[in-house]
Amino acid sequence: MPVKLTIVKNRENFSEIVGRIAEYATEALEIELSINRIKSIHPKTWRKIEDWGRETKNLSQYQYDMASNLGNIIRNKRSISDIQRLRGEEILNVVSEKNPELFFDMDEFILEDQNKNVEEVEITFDLIERIVRWDKKNKRLSDYKFVFLKNILDGKQQLNERNKALVRINLKTAEKYGFR
Repeated sequence: MPVKLTIVKNRENFSEIVGRIAEYATEALEIELSINRIKSIHPKTWRKIEDWGRETKNLSQYQYDMASNLGNIIRNKRSISDIQRLRGEEILNVVSEKNPELFFDMDEFILEDQNKNVEEVEITFDLIERIVRWDKKNKRLSDYKFVFLKNILDGKQQLNERNKALVRINLKTAEKYGFR
C-alpha cells in the first residue's frame, strides 16, 4: 500500500507542477504582451501623452514624467523594468479612456522614421575605421568618443543597435567638422 500512496502523491505533485508551469508561462506571455504594447507606442506619442497629462492634469507628475522616460527608453532601445511596464500600462489605460486621439498620429511618426532610416548610412566596421583614421589626423572627437570607436574596432565593445546609434552620433559630429 505505501507504494500506491507514493505514486498518487507523485501524480498530485506532477499536476501541481504542471499547473505552476502553466501559470508561469501565462504570466510571462502577459508580461511580454504588455512590454510589446508599451514599445508599440512611438516616442513622439509618449511626448504628446506627457504634454497632455501635464496640461490637463489627467496624469500625475509621476505619470507624465514616466511617459517621458518611456519615450526615451523606447527611442534608445533600452529594456523596460517591471515598474515602468506597470506604470506605462496604467498611463495607456488612462489615455485610451480619456483621449484616444493622441494615438492617431503614430502612423505618420512611423513613416517619418522609416524615411529617415532609408537616408541613414549603414554603420559598418569599415566606416568606423575610416572615422578613427580621420580623427587621428583631425582630432575633433572627444577622447572618450574616440576610445569608444577604437574599442569597437578592437572587439572590446560589440556593434549592437545601441552602439550603432552612438557611432551614428559620432559620425554626425565628425561630418560637422568635415568628415566625408
